[in-house]
Amino acid sequence: MKKLLNLLLAILVLSLVFTACDSKKDDANPKDNNDDISDQEKPVTNDGGSKNEDAETYSEGLLFEDNGDGTCTLVRIGTCTDTAIYIPKTADGKKVVEIGKYAFENNTKITSIVIPDGITTINNQAFHGCTSLERVSLPNTLTKIGTSVFAGCKSLKEITLPNGLEVIENSTFSACTSLTSIKLPNSVKSIGSYAFSESAITEIDLGDGLVTIDRQAFRDCSALCKITLPATTKSIGEYAFKGCTSLASFTFNMGLETIGKYAFGDCALTEVTLPSSITKIEKGIFHHNTQLVTATINAQISEITEDCFYECSSLTTVNIPASVSDFGWLAMAYCPALQTINFAGTKSQWQSISKCSDWHNSSGNTVVKCADGNLSI
Repeated sequence: MKKLLNLLLAILVLSLVFTACDSKKDDANPKDNNDDISDQEKPVTNDGGSKNEDAETYSEGLLFEDNGDGTCTLVRIGTCTDTAIYIPKTADGKKVVEIGKYAFENNTKITSIVIPDGITTINNQAFHGCTSLERVSLPNTLTKIGTSVFAGCKSLKEITLPNGLEVIENSTFSACTSLTSIKLPNSVKSIGSYAFSESAITEIDLGDGLVTIDRQAFRDCSALCKITLPATTKSIGEYAFKGCTSLASFTFNMGLETIGKYAFGDCALTEVTLPSSITKIEKGIFHHNTQLVTATINAQISEITEDCFYECSSLTTVNIPASVSDFGWLAMAYCPALQTINFAGTKSQWQSISKCSDWHNSSGNTVVKCADGNLSI
């Protein structure tokens, strides 16, 4: 009996020892708590600083400069490697109000940029030469875009300009060879020199407030085919549309006052009518428009200027006012199809007009139809 009790006691001790060992083994290999967390509960990872629409995160690594008034300016791309740039509204607690000069200049990797509300100014050449940039989102708070900001952005396809912008500065969209159309807000008063030169635009809505188109603004826009000026436009600068070899239709507004030299040289205009509001035209304004057939000058100008219709090889008819007292050098030279000049004055007035030598050189057998009869040239 005593032996049996000792055997049972030994079995009990061994059982307790094995139980304790199993407990220590479980403690040494705890269960991974993440196994019980669903995918939806796991934290979002910000990959490279790209904006997460839900988390409101923005491109990281951009460099800012304190303006000393509670605001700051984005000055450089810094260490940011994003191709899609999302600029934050604030940096270190300071409101971002400007993009500095040359901030992203010649960056060939960025493809899109979102600029938030609050930014009022993009300074000169900020995105100049960003050859892969395709899309830009501009804020409604933007009032100034500096010179050459998007010049050379040859992949830029679309951009919407905000109301409040008053000036398209010099060379802003020059050589944007993928930009085919654009609409100017009614707030724009001026288009600067070379603003759209050598771009791919085929059409442009100039808005309802434009006053000035500066020199060479649309020079060599070879795909541009049609322009209608708003009633507010007062002046067109020299060479403004020169080399727009597809420009076949141009509607001049009543209120236009001046046209600079060679403004429409080498275009494809077929018919032109200059309004009576014009006070001055410079030389060569329709130089080498080989498809021009009819030209009407309603303005009470005193001179048909040098080279005005030079080499307009299809020109058949020109209508001019009685106020003309001078024909400049080569004014209607090399117009072999020219048949008729309709002059609003008398034969005596026509004969008293000062005509520079070669004003009509190598042009056709032209009849001048005056108010009181015809003359031959």
